[in-house]
Amino acid sequence: MSTAALYIRVSTDEQAQKGYSQKIQYEHLQKFCLSNKIEVLTVIQEDHSAKTFNRPQWSCFIKHLENKTSIKPDQVLFTKWDRFSRNAADAYYMIEKLKKFSVQAYAIDQPLDLSIPENKIMLAIYLSTSEVENDRRSINVKQGIHRAKQSGRCTNRPPYGYKNITLLDGTKTITTIESEAKFVRKIFECVAKSDQSIQSIYRAFLLQGLKCSRNNFWLILRNPFYCGFITVPAHEGDKPQIIKGLHEEIISEELFNRVKLVLTERQRAQYLKVRFNPLLPLRRLLQCPLCGKRLTGSHSKGKLKHYYYYHCSNGCSYRIRADYLNGLFSLEIQKMHCSEKLSNQFKTNAEILYEKKFGRAHIDQKNIFSSIDQITERLVRAKTLAVENKITSEDFQLIKTDCERKINLLGLEIKNSTVIISKANDIITDAMKKLQDLNSVLNSCTPELMKKLIDLICEKQVTFDGIKFISLLNATTKNVFGLNEFVEINHNRGLFIKTEIAGKYFIDQKHSNCDENQNIQSFLDSLSEIILQTIISKY
Repeated sequence: MSTAALYIRVSTDEQAQKGYSQKIQYEHLQKFCLSNKIEVLTVIQEDHSAKTFNRPQWSCFIKHLENKTSIKPDQVLFTKWDRFSRNAADAYYMIEKLKKFSVQAYAIDQPLDLSIPENKIMLAIYLSTSEVENDRRSINVKQGIHRAKQSGRCTNRPPYGYKNITLLDGTKTITTIESEAKFVRKIFECVAKSDQSIQSIYRAFLLQGLKCSRNNFWLILRNPFYCGFITVPAHEGDKPQIIKGLHEEIISEELFNRVKLVLTERQRAQYLKVRFNPLLPLRRLLQCPLCGKRLTGSHSKGKLKHYYYYHCSNGCSYRIRADYLNGLFSLEIQKMHCSEKLSNQFKTNAEILYEKKFGRAHIDQKNIFSSIDQITERLVRAKTLAVENKITSEDFQLIKTDCERKINLLGLEIKNSTVIISKANDIITDAMKKLQDLNSVLNSCTPELMKKLIDLICEKQVTFDGIKFISLLNATTKNVFGLNEFVEINHNRGLFIKTEIAGKYFIDQKHSNCDENQNIQSFLDSLSEIILQTIISKY
């Protein structure tokens, strides 16, 4: 008497639509075994897709066959070949694998003797028909989802703050969960207004009762679904697009765009902080003298330390020591000196900028002291409530920790404003000295400010012939520092000298160029801000 393992598989849609229930398959296979005197060793019941053989129960059956001491059936019986697989390539592979265990795959409603070569044609038809049916169903589902999204409907699980509901007429729609929607509104408003990091904001909302993972928190901030839009991905040549959805918006489009801008600016600042290397300040500005492509930079490990090089990434072999080239760059910067009149204009610019940014320090101090008083009152009230057992000791500790953190931050702001008030003259004087020694600014500023300063004074593409710089400083820098023609801007921020006769400089309104004048004024404004930020950070 031959032996068999009965393989019964359904997927949820087939069970509901086509009646392929496990019970019907089991009864049909049992009748076949009784009429053909086949002993049933085991029954394998599966509720899984037939796209692959990565199925739990089937995997256990294969492991059973691989066990040399186990009793193996002569054949695996199933009703039709689509119960076995809906992938032709996988089916052929599995049939060959079963043969190695001396087990034959057999469909009782589509019987084939695979020892007859011609029957393999019918096997190919059975398997490919199931695969084609599966592929067509998948295409239809994808097209249906795409059309639904184009009409503004959400076809998958809605994000945090929403839920799926079914109306009385059977229509399915999406509505907001107000308890979660309140958190979403507060999150967007906080990120748009606060200077705190996203991680700090996330932790603060966790203490308020937010139930959300950190990854999902970031997805909330980037999801246009909350302002009433749906993202439609690319499909069959169509470009991805964002369209107006049918669901209710939680926040305004204007608030979403403000948060998007904040996140973009923070990401750019983080990129500059991580990507810009002060040891390779000219990376991506230098042009390769051999192939003309831009030079990148990296370090190689020596016996005692790391050595940095500028090198080409275009396949050519050019490279040069970074410390040598950086030294030549410093020598060029040391040649830059301002005239006395231009220094006076820079001083005027610096004073205007300083007043604009820090002139409200006295008012800010009053506001800070007022904020400290309010936080102190909050701490006193919390302590009173704790003594009266109106709040728990854990709540009091949370309030106390939050108040102490805010007071420490405000104390730091008081210190900064005090420095700004008392050191104004010293900072402006120091800025004038730094103007005549920009190399010291480069050596003492933060990587972000160094990047801004280099972008301000250098050409967008620096050329170096292997011995000297062919082009380094841009035209505006040369004009301001007298490396081309002497330039002066008067206190009305409008006129400049660009004519030299017998060594005497004078204002020539007829030859003045308004565009260049504006460029120089913008240059001085940016230079003033960089130098002031470098100096203030040291106090």
